[in-house]
Amino acid sequence: MNTLARIKPRVAVPAVLTAALSLATLAGPAQAASNPYTPQGVCGAGFGVIDHHELRSGAVQLGTVYLLYNAASGKNCAVTMKEKGVGKKTPTMVFLQRQGAGTKTNRGRFAYYAGPKRVSAKKTCVRWGGSIKVGSRSAAYYSLFEHCG
Repeated sequence: MNTLARIKPRVAVPAVLTAALSLATLAGPAQAASNPYTPQGVCGAGFGVIDHHELRSGAVQLGTVYLLYNAASGKNCAVTMKEKGVGKKTPTMVFLQRQGAGTKTNRGRFAYYAGPKRVSAKKTCVRWGGSIKVGSRSAAYYSLFEHCG
């Protein structure tokens, strides 16, 4: 028997095994995409979450709207993070308003989040919220003026 005949089965078995494993991986259950972004990462250094509200449509959580604060700058930041439809551009919105001022809104079709929206709000109340629509499901949250301080 020549050397090529002995090598060929050793090469063919790993190639067949690799192809079979690749097909098994493709046929496995689909994993939902998770959001690679965080509210702190979107708002920036120094911001910490002070409140949040889940955006639910029945038992399905579409995302969460977050309110963050940076004590050093006296600024609030709001962002709506998607949990369903991540990576797909769907209607998503966030708003933030300092009492006595206009509303700052970021509304559009986004793949991961809406925002950030920031306002200076030291010793002032803010109103905040957001919404998400994925397919036939939608959810929204709108706060009253709160977090006065």
